Amino acid sequence: MATNARLHNSHQAWLCSAYTALRKRYLPKAPDPKNVICSYGFPKGMRGQGNKIGQCWSDPVPSKRKAVIFIHPSQWDNPINVLATLLHEQIHAEHPKEGHKGLFKSTAQAVGLTGKMTATIPSPALAIELKALAKKLPTFPKAAFNPFAAGKAFKGSPLRRWICKCGIKVRVASDDFKATCDLCKTKFKHIELPGRKPVQAMPKKAA
Repeated sequence: MATNARLHNSHQAWLCSAYTALRKRYLPKAPDPKNVICSYGFPKGMRGQGNKIGQCWSDPVPSKRKAVIFIHPSQWDNPINVLATLLHEQIHAEHPKEGHKGLFKSTAQAVGLTGKMTATIPSPALAIELKALAKKLPTFPKAAFNPFAAGKAFKGSPLRRWICKCGIKVRVASDDFKATCDLCKTKFKHIELPGRKPVQAMPKKAA
């Protein structure tokens, strides 16, 4: 139990430092870190199955905090992925009534998040900045958890996961994605999850 507690606290401590650094660099109007809880965990109702890699609860009840943010365990293999997801959720915390439109969209694009607003990815320039920022943070508590390791069939999003040599992941609704990372100049490779079916529908909206 003590080991698990230390692991949990290390993730929260790292996220707290990351939240503060991202707020200072990109979102000075986001809620003060002391009024936000950031945690390693599953978004509501997902338990690992689905396309939500992060979620922000604004003015949660019964908490008096301004926001509670969860970063999905699947993201904890690379600090850039966690930072990009956390940045997305911080924008939700700053603009809690905007959904993925309006001020959320304009703010996300201004800081360098691209793609569909429900599933943003960092631009090459932002990825470089996040990589540099990660080096200034405490040691990254790498602890990615794959809920499909036991071979359970996938029942959620048709989005496919692709990864380059430097560790940046993207999600594309295609089984034939041909692209090269602007940072490491290597082609993205497919990360298949057991039981996933061919693409047949548009992806669900992420938080």
